[in-house]
Amino acid sequence: MLNYLFKKHLIFIVVLHLLIILPFITPVFAEINNQIIHRNPVLAEVEGQSIKLQNIEDKKINDLRKELYTLIQIKLKKEAILKLGTKYSKYKIDTQINVSKKEIQAFYDLNDLAAQGTLKELSIEIKYYIQRLKRQRQQGVIDHLYQMAIQEKLVSEKTMAPNDFLIRVPLETAYFRNTPNSEVMFLEFSDYQCPACRMTQPSINQLMAKYHNSVIFTYRHMPLSFHTEADEAALAAECARDQDKFEMMHQAFFKNQAQLSKEKSRIFEFLKTFGKSVGISNIKQYNSCIDDQKYADRIQNDIQTAMAVGVTGTPAFIIGKYDKKTKILHGEMVTGGLKMAAFENIIKKYLD
Repeated sequence: MLNYLFKKHLIFIVVLHLLIILPFITPVFAEINNQIIHRNPVLAEVEGQSIKLQNIEDKKINDLRKELYTLIQIKLKKEAILKLGTKYSKYKIDTQINVSKKEIQAFYDLNDLAAQGTLKELSIEIKYYIQRLKRQRQQGVIDHLYQMAIQEKLVSEKTMAPNDFLIRVPLETAYFRNTPNSEVMFLEFSDYQCPACRMTQPSINQLMAKYHNSVIFTYRHMPLSFHTEADEAALAAECARDQDKFEMMHQAFFKNQAQLSKEKSRIFEFLKTFGKSVGISNIKQYNSCIDDQKYADRIQNDIQTAMAVGVTGTPAFIIGKYDKKTKILHGEMVTGGLKMAAFENIIKKYLD
């Protein structure tokens, strides 16, 4: 693939080298042909102002850089081991991936594939499958030998993976669920009618209990259009926030999620009654807030902010460092209902 690109698109490869390969160099800069090339190269200057790679990089570009890095690593490791294998017998590997007719027959018989077709009909598919398995095993051997070569100082690696793509999220009117003296923040975008959001809450509650004094937990709304009562529920949560009851309302909505859909025809009446059940003291103020849809603009702004940073579904989380001066979170996005351990692995990177 890379050879094809090199032959057919030489100019593209030169640009690719500047944009993608050079940022992998371990030092802050490298000297090539007496020119200093930085990891975050200047791509252009507009009236004297520089535009650098990080100024234009988005999640898609970052994902492509990581994909290319992975492909380069596979090729690099194999090339390094082949070179070592010419001198050291323990690094010698067989690069041939052959599949014999005997192996195909054995696979066919062992997996009882007669009901799916004859051996002749399935032999090519079986062959390709066995080849994939052998390539995976070979890559495992190469990875092991490569790490061994690094430990023995036979290989000095000059590349590094691209950093995780960090997005910038203004906190604006986000709800702070706790206020520890910390820079590490966990921001959640959720929808009160989203099943995956509800199922993730136990993990989030566990995280809050464990990291209450070291991680700032915040929340913004992302009611999805097909969850027709989610925006009204978000509105009620914000109205409860006026009376310091956001957290109680927040937890109650997820625990009683099914009720929101059942009360579709009388959602506002339901939310007013629901407010009493969670301990809203000034019911008149709360009801008026709902009737006036006082915080509709706040919820809409949450949605727009979420979409602007690439959130397309719920739940979505941004975990990273919070700048208290600019009130901006610089972090990486994870989506879906993760388990506590998966969240912890990311949190620990920023705590360390």
